[in-house]
Amino acid sequence: MARTQQLKVLQQLDNGIRFLDLRIMYEQDDAEWCSIHFMQSKHKVQYYWNQIRDWLLQHPNEIVILWLSEQLNPRVTGNEQYRGVAIENQASLVESIQ
Repeated sequence: MARTQQLKVLQQLDNGIRFLDLRIMYEQDDAEWCSIHFMQSKHKVQYYWNQIRDWLLQHPNEIVILWLSEQLNPRVTGNEQYRGVAIENQASLVESIQ
């Protein structure tokens, strides 16, 4: 087990955090986007999207900035970010945020 945060996402938002650094990867076997920070979270990224969305719906005057990156190299962008992940699977990540 590894722990990267003391507070859960909702606790961070309730305590004033408005910038979340989310490391994510596409799990080919499950065809799912996962949260990862050196090891995979027990929840898929959609779990966190739902929490953030629901919190924002309850706090309509707030803004939350999300930084999405691959674990291994946060400096790469565009198609280089998730090499080996089909563009339609990359698009599914964006669609899942809505």
